[in-house]
Amino acid sequence: LSITHRESQIGDIREEARLSFGEIQQGRGFDILSQGSTGLKSRREFTWQISNRRENCSLTRITIYTGYDGDMEVKKTPLGWKYNLKKGEKGWILLCEAHDRGQGILYSDSAELQIRARDESSEKIGEVTVSWDMGSQESLPACVYVPGK
Repeated sequence: LSITHRESQIGDIREEARLSFGEIQQGRGFDILSQGSTGLKSRREFTWQISNRRENCSLTRITIYTGYDGDMEVKKTPLGWKYNLKKGEKGWILLCEAHDRGQGILYSDSAELQIRARDESSEKIGEVTVSWDMGSQESLPACVYVPGK
């Protein structure tokens, strides 16, 4: 049984321990596996694999709040989806959306995203939210590994 305490230092420690043992995080209606790959000096590549668990709908938007303000590039998104990196108050936000390419809406029941920090980075806990069927309502956030300074 996993319990998350959002506004507590104990909760943050518990989240880091859960992730370090490879636990798949569960949001309401989706699962996410968060991975970082270690370079010689720092973690630079981060991958997130997201699976839809809601019936009769599909993933159409994924938002990753990194809190990282260094230079980074997007290495992988779901096929046919568009992405946008925007600077938020606390660092970069990656917004990845399914869109219409004249052949209907592109959607998915699973998605893999990957970024690479061009500068040296550490690892910290960030958040992911998803939306379904082109709706604007975001899910509650799930905690994942993201780059940090």
